[in-house]
Amino acid sequence: MRRFLNDKRFVGAMSLLALLLCLWRFLPREHALPLATKSKPPSLAPVAPALVTDEIAPYVRPRWLPSNGERKTLGFDPFNREAPLPSPALPAPSPSTVEEPAGPVDTARLIVEALGLDEAGFFVRYRGRRVREGDQIGAETLGKIAISGLAMRNDESYRAKVSGFIQALSVDGDMLVEGESRIVLDGRAFRPGDILRKGPWVAVLQVQSAELTFIDEFGNRYAKPR
Repeated sequence: MRRFLNDKRFVGAMSLLALLLCLWRFLPREHALPLATKSKPPSLAPVAPALVTDEIAPYVRPRWLPSNGERKTLGFDPFNREAPLPSPALPAPSPSTVEEPAGPVDTARLIVEALGLDEAGFFVRYRGRRVREGDQIGAETLGKIAISGLAMRNDESYRAKVSGFIQALSVDGDMLVEGESRIVLDGRAFRPGDILRKGPWVAVLQVQSAELTFIDEFGNRYAKPR
């Protein structure tokens, strides 16, 4: 054994072999292989992941994400400022579904502007319904509907006066006002419940194809052919 250790050629060969083993052990394999045997790096073409759907594709943009190794991974920026955001088209609220906030109501002014008369007596039109004494209007309760000029008596002369007024009316036809059919009397459009005259109080009660029916404050009904 000592003879081999004293041989310079043997010692040199063993040293070279040990050096090659160290290089093989500690160097990366891709650097140790010849260039002809190295595999090609995978393609890094931008491919949209499955989570990027057609709906959100205009609002993301690809960008390279840094990693610990030499390669970089492809990610997506969720906020692409270059893509214009669409303005949402909200349906317009229907007038029938919009309710006014509850609050104080000027009942005196409401009675003057929306007073009506039908077979049940006087009422006030409020939010598409007929409100009578004791009914709720917003946050208030409607008290007495103050009607002036009710000193007349329900006698024969009174009914004759009302009948003469009704028979003298001119029926000009029908018309559509705000999607509601109305009767035109003496050039003015009326709907059932609208008051034609005050003192005596006379209102339209029913509108039929053959005749019109009117009512006074005492509940008396009067018919007029068309």
